[in-house]
Amino acid sequence: AVAAVLWAVDPNAIAVNRIGKEDSFLVLFLFAAAWLYECGKSVGRTDPVAAQRWFGRAGAAFGLATRLIEQNQLDDAARVLEAAAAQHPADVPLHHLLGDVLARIGRPDEAVAAWRKAAETQPTALNVNKLGQGLMQLGRYDEAIAAFNEALAIDPAFPDPHFFLGELYRMRDGVGDRQRAREAYQRYLDRAPPDGLWRVSAEEQLRLLER
Repeated sequence: AVAAVLWAVDPNAIAVNRIGKEDSFLVLFLFAAAWLYECGKSVGRTDPVAAQRWFGRAGAAFGLATRLIEQNQLDDAARVLEAAAAQHPADVPLHHLLGDVLARIGRPDEAVAAWRKAAETQPTALNVNKLGQGLMQLGRYDEAIAAFNEALAIDPAFPDPHFFLGELYRMRDGVGDRQRAREAYQRYLDRAPPDGLWRVSAEEQLRLLER
């Protein structure tokens, strides 16, 4: 409860930024609603399908789904997110989370559709790179390479696609892939800032590949 209060009043909190600072205390309501949902479900008095409609209308699906994911209730989270995504087709984080959940519950084609919807809604290098990451995790390497290259075409200075191309080539491990991986990791290191998110991993993988 204390953490929720701090989250609600913190002007830098993610949830506050999503719904507007003027409505920061609505975050407390959303946490309480999610808690009541879980309590009701535990005693068999909550209908996830009915709940998903309310959360979709209230714009609270992202918060509820995150809570359900934390409780490993992935099917319920997917139902909530699917209903909300249909009502909020331009909400990129919602589609990203939906794709992640669908991939985890064995619905890969629908996961890709959700990530692709996010990339088409806001075709930034970051969102297209996210699509590439999802495709790579599903083993759809050719499509992932195309997505990473598209992200680089959108923003050639964005270093992250180079790192994930290195990861892809390393995992695929086909003819010539070790060299491709080395080159991709090096391109990332040449472009990423000193505190780049993937710098340590890229340096480590490069050392392993050069043995």
